[in-house]
Amino acid sequence: MATSLETLIGIIKATEPAPQPARQPLNFDPVSTVASAENPNRSQFAFVGFTAPPQTQHSQQAEASQANQMVPRPFPSHENPAGEANPVYLEPPKLPEVWFLGETKLLAPFLRSIRDFLYPRHVFFSSQSRMIVWISRHFGFRPLEPKNGPCSVENWYNALILSNARAQGENNPYADLDRLPFIHPMLQLVTEFEKGLIDTFGDKFQLDSAKKALAACKQGKMSVEEYNAQYSTLCYQVVNSEDAQIDKYVEGLNFDIISQAMSTDWLAEPTLAGKMARALDASQQLAALSKIPNKHSSTSVSSTPAPRPPPFVSPSVYQHPNSAVRAPDAMDIDAVELPGGIR
Repeated sequence: MATSLETLIGIIKATEPAPQPARQPLNFDPVSTVASAENPNRSQFAFVGFTAPPQTQHSQQAEASQANQMVPRPFPSHENPAGEANPVYLEPPKLPEVWFLGETKLLAPFLRSIRDFLYPRHVFFSSQSRMIVWISRHFGFRPLEPKNGPCSVENWYNALILSNARAQGENNPYADLDRLPFIHPMLQLVTEFEKGLIDTFGDKFQLDSAKKALAACKQGKMSVEEYNAQYSTLCYQVVNSEDAQIDKYVEGLNFDIISQAMSTDWLAEPTLAGKMARALDASQQLAALSKIPNKHSSTSVSSTPAPRPPPFVSPSVYQHPNSAVRAPDAMDIDAVELPGGIR
């Protein structure tokens, strides 16, 4: 029977770890900056197609996550809650050189700058509402300009988003009003927002002025190119049908241009641009004709019949009374016989 000491020794031996196998020494290839024969520098061989190493699942996941980070993601709002991991927001920053205070004369340049910037970048906005918020960031004074309070266009926009918030039961003026759902008709589409700006800060008399200027637009002493440019500028400020624009354009052309351009093609041309092009061709034809010598006028002068000379009258010959020779045209008085046989 085993003693307690032998039992203890057996337990100790049983719990001892098994001897580890001898490790083989690690052999590393020498490190060199020169491409080896097994792994050549393929970037030097343009004619050798490079075969990419097989991708593991880990590398594919890493590339997919990197691609997702490069995709523009929407700004966090009620439409796009910020529940994604590591979101990347690529909404364009505010244009530092563009500001608008509400001046009527600067509204058109402001809208032109905003439209030119947004046209190729609309994909970076999650919605029309986010574009409207971005536009509103350009309202106000420049950083170094003296200001006593919000400008007129800032007050207009603040009133607009407050109206939108109150319609949804939000009466806290310090709430994040730009992230609330935009249900106001003027805040749903950029075009409606621009229309609101124009109706509020635009020139009320601009349309009437354009109509008067269009009514007074005539070619007169202008070239056709100048008349076309001036008419195009004015006619597109006034809403008219294509036929009305054409009639007014033809009415302002000089008569010699219309006479030269008048043809079947001119009458069949349905567009204003086509009429302008044909009028320009007619003016060029008239300019070319004016450089040709006027042969018709010289021919007409030479073909005019010369005045007829007066009839020829032979000179009278003096006849002496005692001359025996008669003049050829002398009156033969002796041949005259009176009645009754009297000579």
